[in-house]
Amino acid sequence: MPDGKKPPAWFAFDESRPLAFFAGIWTLQWRSVRKVKEGETTNDLYAFLTADANAEVGAIHPKAMPVILTAVLILSFIARVLDSWIRCLNLGERTITSS
Repeated sequence: MPDGKKPPAWFAFDESRPLAFFAGIWTLQWRSVRKVKEGETTNDLYAFLTADANAEVGAIHPKAMPVILTAVLILSFIARVLDSWIRCLNLGERTITSS
């Protein structure tokens, strides 16, 4: 670009894999002092989880990239969690552990 800035970069899967999500942590009603001048505030916060950049992203941003979850990974995770819950209910356990 004429001003020396890099143009915006967009990344997308192909049409056979259209759905993906950024992994993150979402916290509602977090109370803290973020700016001393404002004092304690209550905020809804979201943080992206990042990983080392892969080859495609590293060419644009070498430091890090968001962790990308595909629908297949999410469904697999949900299936494992539900399986754990069902096993705990069948065994009468009070604590759920990941398998």
